[in-house]
Amino acid sequence: MSTKRMLFVDAQVFQTDAWERGIGKYSYNFLKSLVEQDVFFYDRICLIFNTKKELSSKRRESLESLYDFEMLFLDLLVPENLEVNDNRSFEITNQQILEQAVANRCDTKMSADFLQLALFTYEAYPAFPDTTNNILLWYDLIPYLFIERYGKSPLFESYLNGYRQIFKANIILTISKQAADDLEVHLGISRDKLVPIHGAPIDRKKPIGKKFINDKKYILMPSGDELRKNNSMAVRGFQEYCKRNNNEKYELIITSHFTSETQKELFNIEGPGKVTFAGNVSEGQLAGLYEQAECVLFVSEYEGLGLPVLEAVQFNKPCVCSSIGIFLEISPAAFYFVDEHDPRSIAAGINDAVTGKQWSRKLAEYKTISNKYSWSATAKRALNALHYLTPATRNNKEKKTIAVLCPSPTGYSAIGKVVMQLHPYLTEHFKVDYFVEEATSGFVAQSIRGNYLAKIANVYSATEFTVQHYKKYHAVIYHFGNSEFHAETIKSAMYLPGVAIVHDTHLSGLFSWVLREKGYVSADRIIAEDYLNQINASQKTSYLTSLANSQRAIITHSKYAENALSDIVDSTPIVRANLPVAAANYNVVKNKDSVKIGLAGILAPVKNIALLEKMASSKDFANCEFYMFGFSLLSNEEVLRLSQYKNIKLKTDLSDFEFQSMLSQLDILINYRTEYHGETSLTVLEALRYGVLPIVRNVGWYSELPKDVAEKVDHEKELFAVLKRLIKDKDELRGNAKKRIRYIERTHSYDQYAAALSHTINQLFIDKKLRSLQNEKIVAAIKRNASKDQIAELIARPLAIRVHESFGGTNNGRIRVKQVKRTNQRRFFGERNKE
Repeated sequence: MSTKRMLFVDAQVFQTDAWERGIGKYSYNFLKSLVEQDVFFYDRICLIFNTKKELSSKRRESLESLYDFEMLFLDLLVPENLEVNDNRSFEITNQQILEQAVANRCDTKMSADFLQLALFTYEAYPAFPDTTNNILLWYDLIPYLFIERYGKSPLFESYLNGYRQIFKANIILTISKQAADDLEVHLGISRDKLVPIHGAPIDRKKPIGKKFINDKKYILMPSGDELRKNNSMAVRGFQEYCKRNNNEKYELIITSHFTSETQKELFNIEGPGKVTFAGNVSEGQLAGLYEQAECVLFVSEYEGLGLPVLEAVQFNKPCVCSSIGIFLEISPAAFYFVDEHDPRSIAAGINDAVTGKQWSRKLAEYKTISNKYSWSATAKRALNALHYLTPATRNNKEKKTIAVLCPSPTGYSAIGKVVMQLHPYLTEHFKVDYFVEEATSGFVAQSIRGNYLAKIANVYSATEFTVQHYKKYHAVIYHFGNSEFHAETIKSAMYLPGVAIVHDTHLSGLFSWVLREKGYVSADRIIAEDYLNQINASQKTSYLTSLANSQRAIITHSKYAENALSDIVDSTPIVRANLPVAAANYNVVKNKDSVKIGLAGILAPVKNIALLEKMASSKDFANCEFYMFGFSLLSNEEVLRLSQYKNIKLKTDLSDFEFQSMLSQLDILINYRTEYHGETSLTVLEALRYGVLPIVRNVGWYSELPKDVAEKVDHEKELFAVLKRLIKDKDELRGNAKKRIRYIERTHSYDQYAAALSHTINQLFIDKKLRSLQNEKIVAAIKRNASKDQIAELIARPLAIRVHESFGGTNNGRIRVKQVKRTNQRRFFGERNKE
């Protein structure tokens, strides 16, 4: 006999004002379409409500008309103060209540699924039970992506609290491919968990249009008082259209509720066209407005799906919309696409729509859209995914505990972002705590990304990491880089051996600037490190010898770095793993007329910004657009000089989403490093995931990139010759875009990287041949509470011997040995002597 299945649905969204908004209407229609399918396989469905919130009789009757639901009211906790920074304890209470409710209704022969309809209503503490297969219906990542706007809200921390449930979901049903892609690219969610099911226009009542419709022609703008709805630009575009067409008597009708301040702002946009606010209209009235509109105007900056566009299709109305991914995903040919940031482009789009330019061809696309974006098709996609959802199993195997010392995810160092996105994969292998570093120099870019890591894991300051912490963990991972975000990490790594992930093979800036300035290393230590640098014949590393030799294992991201570390390491095992990055799941539509060339990342002279200036000044590239964007370390004089170029767009202090958006629009990324320090470029990898072609200097890690995913050049003249060839043959330029995306997908995944880390750490416990005897002595001494002087002597001796032997045992060498040993005894512990 087959196992019975029961579906529990968190239906608290129907007890909120969202019932009248898109999220509520989508949830209702989604449930309705599920239970109407012939292949529906659930034996029972339980809708869960909150005793503290009202469910009106009208709404209850509406839900009861769909199916014979069990309606369960539980005494779940609800927010009393929306500005609480961490509501974890409330979620745990609700989770326990839900688990008890599930246990009361499911016997051992019944499999239980739990569907969360709306994670972010701010009127509930949503929680997934630990005893069910958890299903999340996902709309969009907009507040996280537009952090420079939404991050200022006192509700933003409450919003991030909900991210705990995202990572507890076994499967996530997304309302578009773009919504799935955003989760993979920006949160690192595994594609195996993501199922795009799309959506459909809301089922409307019979059209009623008398209240707002008169003899005037009008354009319908179904919008909302939202930061990214782009209302001001839409009204400007409408006014520009009216101005161009001799004040033709068109009216712009805007639906939804707007504050008086927003209405005043939009009314003050000068122009001949009349703007009318219809407010919140009934279903029938909205249907009537669609039915008699000349066209639909919807130029939002971002949407998870964009119901107004689908509703324009439903009523066979021309649609003027922004050129954003989701609308291009629905159809690249059916709508009048405009530049949502340019009123002139919006005006031209309105003109094309009301004059019917190519309308018959566009209308022919609507049938295909309607078939794909129907509620029946949406339900079938969801049920097909849920049918194969395996019963929840809990991994009771005790995992090793590890600590990770790294840059803060909110800083300009991209390493912090990689660490945050790696977290769900790393937790498949370990219990993980994080000790993070903030910037100390004042170079803090504003609102790069939200720090949800602090919501889903234990996160502490790296300054708090001590010997006592070290003893608690099976292993410690250190991220080594050459910026201010690594000072505390290096300080700990100097005397507490761990697994070092080496992002840069030269740490001169960190040692001579940050560590020396903080007093973490002495002048004697710098002298000793300088001697070790001189001893290193390959010169592929600096200030790494003592650090590398005092670690339990080393992870590198390239053959170059692996070989460079091999030159200076005696017995520490070295493992190579590809730096992880998520691949993009859908193709970005490029502008066919021009070639966009960019230089991106941390903008500094070492990135050879002069090259871009040469290109911008050359007649050979007159038809190209040039972009320079990222976190700026340029001087005011350099910024001023670059701003003089009319064909260079310089953008700094970008959020991570803005950076990714600009990167995805490029055709070519220039990453020609005049100096190379053993780094692997995350910017290049991120460009590849969008199909962008990087042109790189043929050195180090860059030379290891496959020929069919990157253009490698040895000098500037060759770079210019390659560029000229590519811009003449756009087919060649864009032809291998999918191959570049697949390369990232195949060789740079997070799960591969986490598995490599797990294997390395586990082997340290299994294979004695991989262990450095010296470092194991240090670890053992720390575990048995050896004195600081004893540990310092263990650390200092190999460093002293290496310097001594390299100078043939000369008197100068002996002096340095004493200095190094004394340095280690005095300075390796630094402030930690207080422990």
